[in-house]
Amino acid sequence: MQHPAPANAPGPPPAISVVMPVFNALAYLNRSLASLRAQSFLDWELIAVDDASTDASCELLVKNAARDPRIRPFRLPENRGPSAARNHALAQARGEWITYLDADDEYFPDYLGHVYAQRDLAEVLLSPYDLRDDRPKSPTFGQTRTSDPGRMKERLADKSLNISAGLGVAHRRALLDRSGLFNEALRYEEDWDLWRRFVDAGASFAFSSHRSGLYHHRPDGVSRLNFKQPSPGSSHVANLHELKRQGQRAQARQLAQKSLGETISFQDRVKTLEFLQILAVEDKDFEAALRHADELILASPGQAHFHNNRGIVLGCSGRLTEAVLSFTRALELQPGFAEASANLEKARISLARAHRD
Repeated sequence: MQHPAPANAPGPPPAISVVMPVFNALAYLNRSLASLRAQSFLDWELIAVDDASTDASCELLVKNAARDPRIRPFRLPENRGPSAARNHALAQARGEWITYLDADDEYFPDYLGHVYAQRDLAEVLLSPYDLRDDRPKSPTFGQTRTSDPGRMKERLADKSLNISAGLGVAHRRALLDRSGLFNEALRYEEDWDLWRRFVDAGASFAFSSHRSGLYHHRPDGVSRLNFKQPSPGSSHVANLHELKRQGQRAQARQLAQKSLGETISFQDRVKTLEFLQILAVEDKDFEAALRHADELILASPGQAHFHNNRGIVLGCSGRLTEAVLSFTRALELQPGFAEASANLEKARISLARAHRD
């Protein structure tokens, strides 16, 4: 591992260490760094780790570090993926709190201030964030929506759910002593894996109402996250998602359907069925989506969110009476399931209106 000059000499430890993996991000890096320098809260350091970029990303980091001693750039001698880059950053971090900023995303000006103000609430602070679609060929190009992890607070223990991108996660650095670091064998959903281990470690969670920043869906999304194609059989589900991200939906569907007839782990089977269900809903093929929902319930009948998702599919296809039954079943399995409760109320209202009409 190499530290490019200039090597900013660490002063007193900052309150917050910002972790940034960098890979061929020259076109976006200035925007990301500007959002960090614009923070109203000033007691931070940036640990930016260049993962052997082939563009001038590392040189740009060094130039910025020469102007701002809070920026501490590092460079890995060979490409090792986002988990390794983040782990190297975490090993250098000195702040009591850790936040995450990818090289092409942006913080809103008060985000770090909100983290610091709420630092005593819990070990992990989850914040909403905006997502902007920057993919010109996407049907939602130019649109922005908000993702709020707070809507999923009842499902923290649900290991099939990725509750937040790194942009919405802040946590105490000491928590890593119990959870471990990022799994460097993973090239997909490595953040999801760590958040699950936070839950397993018994971490306390708090949910902020303040948005952290802006997450950009780029046209070159695979390069953005620096995925390497997993070897066949080593990460079956990762292959499916990467094919989808590359726009190869038909190939992803064929691979998923083929794998269901083969010997795969129970977890991979469940994730494959969920993947096929999402594809079907996106394609408005609700008959196929319902079939996959039923297969998921057959595989694990006690999972409340499978029944909730089945209700959503039924509602989308206009089968409101059956949707009410599915949402009710979800609540029987998991009393207090807020998402299912809200869906049940909406379905009942829609059903009442349909009967009046």
